[in-house]
Amino acid sequence: MDKREFLKTSGAMFASSFLPKLTTAQTAGESRTNWAGNYTYSTKNLDSANTIADVKRTIHSHTHLKAFGARHSFNGIADSTEDQVSLKHFDQIELDAKSKTVTVGSGVTYGQLAPYIDARDKDARKFEAVYLMLKNPGIRPFVETGFGRLTPVAKLDQLRDNWWCSLSMQGENYLVDYYRSRAHFSTPLAMLYGNSKPEAVFLPQADRTAAGNEWKRLGQIPAAPTFLSEAAVSYLKAHATEPRAAEALALAVRSTRYGCGDAGTSQQSQAAFRLLHSRYPNSDWAKKTKYWY
Repeated sequence: MDKREFLKTSGAMFASSFLPKLTTAQTAGESRTNWAGNYTYSTKNLDSANTIADVKRTIHSHTHLKAFGARHSFNGIADSTEDQVSLKHFDQIELDAKSKTVTVGSGVTYGQLAPYIDARDKDARKFEAVYLMLKNPGIRPFVETGFGRLTPVAKLDQLRDNWWCSLSMQGENYLVDYYRSRAHFSTPLAMLYGNSKPEAVFLPQADRTAAGNEWKRLGQIPAAPTFLSEAAVSYLKAHATEPRAAEALALAVRSTRYGCGDAGTSQQSQAAFRLLHSRYPNSDWAKKTKYWY
């Protein structure tokens, strides 16, 4: 066995032995009841899936398995005495206005879905998406290499890995070049691939081209706190009666404090702060938000 084959083999063994431990650690805090709390699941054996590949891998490694997502069922349909897999991270919502259909991930709650469907126009749907992202610091429009962010998506990360940085590929400073840092191989992957860049060759060329175009568009928007705050302020200036306005503006200011900012972040933080305090000065959200950043 030559050196390269040894590195590939040892890297694969290292990764395969570590991943199950990571999955167990991540799912230790999962609720073991349904959403209403009236049904307790029978097994403590719980896997968590973040991707379709995770689901396939989990299915192949178990003989008896039940899945649950948002845990809305009031009965034991998702219960198992052996193993369960949580699909709560599948929280995508896709609305096709032309066919009048909506496709939701298994982890979407009714509280997330109802406002999105009720949104009558493109701007309202965009605000629903912005509001959802402001409430969940771990949401991001890409998949990281390695193990990525381990903090639950709705929680603030203590190392400030909240609300993604600009995905621009410009610049040479590695510490601030977010695109390059997120595409950097972890040690096991570097051992497996060396200097070779893994390609999704199984995808049709049209899909790979579309993905490339999506990356280019993502690279043109500012950092998440700037982008989301500007979108929230723009929408709420024209929709003063939106019941979640004060909360959304306060969350926008929060994102500029704990998220990854850029040159325009302070300006948008101040804009959200001023709108919050000028229009909703007596709200609890205004009282909690004493500064802009």
